[in-house]
Amino acid sequence: MTRQVHIPYGEGTLSLEIPSDTIISVADLKIANPVRPLEAEVRRALKNPVSLSLMSLVKKDGKIVIVVNDITRPTPTSRILPPLLQELRSMGANKDNIEIMVAPGMHRVNTEAEMRGIVGSDVFNEYQVVCHNPDEDKLAYLGKTSRGTKLIFNEKAVRADLRILIGNVEPHQLAGYTGGAKSLLPGLSCRESIEANHSLLLEPNVSVGSIRGNPIREDIEESLKVLGPTFLLNVVLNMRNEVVAASAGDAIKAHRRCVEICNRISEVHVSGKADIVIASPGGFPKDIDLYQAQKALTPAERAVKRGGVIILAAECRGGLGNELFREWMCEAKSPSDIIERMRREGFILGAHKAFLFARHMMNADLIIVSDIPSEILEEMHLTPASSIDEALEIAYKKAGRDAKITVLPHASSSIILN
Repeated sequence: MTRQVHIPYGEGTLSLEIPSDTIISVADLKIANPVRPLEAEVRRALKNPVSLSLMSLVKKDGKIVIVVNDITRPTPTSRILPPLLQELRSMGANKDNIEIMVAPGMHRVNTEAEMRGIVGSDVFNEYQVVCHNPDEDKLAYLGKTSRGTKLIFNEKAVRADLRILIGNVEPHQLAGYTGGAKSLLPGLSCRESIEANHSLLLEPNVSVGSIRGNPIREDIEESLKVLGPTFLLNVVLNMRNEVVAASAGDAIKAHRRCVEICNRISEVHVSGKADIVIASPGGFPKDIDLYQAQKALTPAERAVKRGGVIILAAECRGGLGNELFREWMCEAKSPSDIIERMRREGFILGAHKAFLFARHMMNADLIIVSDIPSEILEEMHLTPASSIDEALEIAYKKAGRDAKITVLPHASSSIILN
């Protein structure tokens, strides 16, 4: 007897048949109903803020920068912005003094068409919308964190009278969770700042779902101390990327409220470790490229036996996502070479993704189902498969036909509890 399982892949799904008696778990996110209409939930959050009201921060003729996620995040920004902008205008904000800034961190700068899609055509046509470019925009230095990270941000955002941070909160392999002050660091920072912050991944307590004692999250939130008034509007999404809750107010306290809600959806119990784990990041945009799709491997590794097999099903319409990542993977003879190189040469942004892949490869064999050409994956010492069925056949050759299997359909958004 078999069970048919469906997993997200790009904007569609992949289906596979698995013998029922070999399945440990199809460990998906908990079902959470969306709020409808979303716009009403945004208004509710703004009118019931956590510790800090928007009204108290809006000044007549004050400059406002609204920071939004880039194309790699599923935040429904185009539906969040209209009620927020309406509230700002009702508080006396001047439309001409409002700028919307896409925060890509060190991801590529988003195109005009992508920015239009992010904020919606009406907002794009009516407001100034730009994308932060850490290599070209003017930057402002505001000191260092207690861990030595230089706080260097987009100058326009620094000089604004008010910053409003919009994003979604879900598990993150380094910062514990997305959202909150991540819109600033790495969102609107320079390469040097981002590299210093991300280099903390080599320290203890850096893990998915971890905030207290997590050096990366604590480093990020120190940036709030050097900036002026900053207001947060974050949302929590379900597995269909629909908003289930919004929280607004103080950039840390409102974020933590979202974290509490996120945990109720994202914590996934798995009974025992599997010989084979089949993981999807959750479809587009989480599988936009291999650089982003890697995040699914962290929870997958928690669910697989040491020496087992992980099948990563990620469309990767954007390819690899970073050339330095590819170079390090191709130049190494083994995963241990990458790990030793990082420890020898120090943290390098982009190359750190190869380091993360190498750590996974030390614990499990990786099979990749994607649109990336097979020869490229093979050069990177990864095993390609043209279909999910072929990937499972390859895995069976390693683990045996009686191998126990766990499926993680939304791995990038999951916190695995064993």
